[in-house]
Amino acid sequence: PPVVDPETGLAVNATTEEPVEVRAVFEAQVTIEACNTVGLCTPVDAAPASVDLTPPQTVAVSRKLHPSISLFDGVFLADDDFEGEHYTTDTHRWSAAWTGGDDSESGVAFFTVSVIDVDSGVAVAGPRNVGKSKWFAVDNLALEHGHMYITEVTTYNKAGQFSVARSAATIVDTSPPTGGYVHDVFE
Repeated sequence: PPVVDPETGLAVNATTEEPVEVRAVFEAQVTIEACNTVGLCTPVDAAPASVDLTPPQTVAVSRKLHPSISLFDGVFLADDDFEGEHYTTDTHRWSAAWTGGDDSESGVAFFTVSVIDVDSGVAVAGPRNVGKSKWFAVDNLALEHGHMYITEVTTYNKAGQFSVARSAATIVDTSPPTGGYVHDVFE
């Protein structure tokens, strides 16, 4: 039986016609019925709502650029194209790109991007909402020599679920190599 709200005189009753099966994705139809104390009711159908219980696909983040390409040209290579650790001499600019991040149920709503100092755990840039763009560039940073930085990309779907991916760390190295000795050999 409905419960009557003494202030408004409306009867409140929350029931479903059929049991709701929870799956990874389903659509729910809600009907609201306002009833007064004498039993007069008016039903209102709300728009169907899709429920998405799964996060979007995790992206693959690349921080590296081909050495001959300008930082802001937007051309990126996968981290697999470089061997060993990742280094940069640039203390002011950062860029990244990513692939993947799809969501077949509710769709991708947007990406946020942060540049994080691994040593301190502090975000030096971001999180910035880049919409549905799959690349990011920022300048006017103050990256420190000897610190490691990563790019963190968070993918949000339209249901509010999210997944987080991080690039491999890049070390800022602003010091030149030390010179060695040259010995001339005469025979």
